[in-house]
Amino acid sequence: MTEEGRALLKQCRARVKKLEARMAAGFTPAEEQVIRSAGS
Repeated sequence: MTEEGRALLKQCRARVKKLEARMAAGFTPAEEQVIRSAGS
């Protein structure tokens, strides 16, 4: 992977992490686990 590709992937992962945190807000850890398990 190129340096540009690694930098882009790093940006994407940071954005996804923030989005997942917003989506999971208000759920208990157990509820979040159920949601994550359903997507697998």
